[in-house]
Amino acid sequence: MQILALVAVFAAIFTLAEYLAVSPSLVEFRAAPPFNRARFSGLFAIVLSVTMIFRGANDPSAMTLFVQQTGTQMAGAIDFPYSPVRLMGLILPETATPLQIELVRSAAGISYLIAMISIIGFIVLLRMQRWPRPDVPFNVWVNLPQFDPTAGGDVVQRLRRDGRVNIILARLCTFLVKSRSRRRLHLR
Repeated sequence: MQILALVAVFAAIFTLAEYLAVSPSLVEFRAAPPFNRARFSGLFAIVLSVTMIFRGANDPSAMTLFVQQTGTQMAGAIDFPYSPVRLMGLILPETATPLQIELVRSAAGISYLIAMISIIGFIVLLRMQRWPRPDVPFNVWVNLPQFDPTAGGDVVQRLRRDGRVNIILARLCTFLVKSRSRRRLHLR
């Protein structure tokens, strides 16, 4: 409980510092309302559902069983090589009990489902609100703090290229995690 209070204090200090800062930081969230709403809602839903899954192990209720069953079904549906469910299973220690393995698989499945719903919801929200809107100026410095639009070349081409590189790197990270987990399992 004390650790939770400490984390809450640090989060409050971070949020206060973020709002009082004149220039944007790496985690700027003041000027991108649709993204922030989707991100916060998705993260809240993931934390709530994972908490419900683990609480259901000790204190089952209809809601915790429903969330756990949904997570288990989703985990079964996306359990293929290099999937988040398989990767979560690989990082568990060999001493993990079957109940722990099932809970982690359910948590990974429900997290994946909520993340996909959040992404789809964000895309729908962008289309419905037509963000960034033409009547409201889009401040690149605030929304993309590490991007320098004056550094030569076409801005749109550079953003597309950077987006593609980030997607490729994200896909490669799953292979790196998988190979590292395998190496760790073989060392034991």
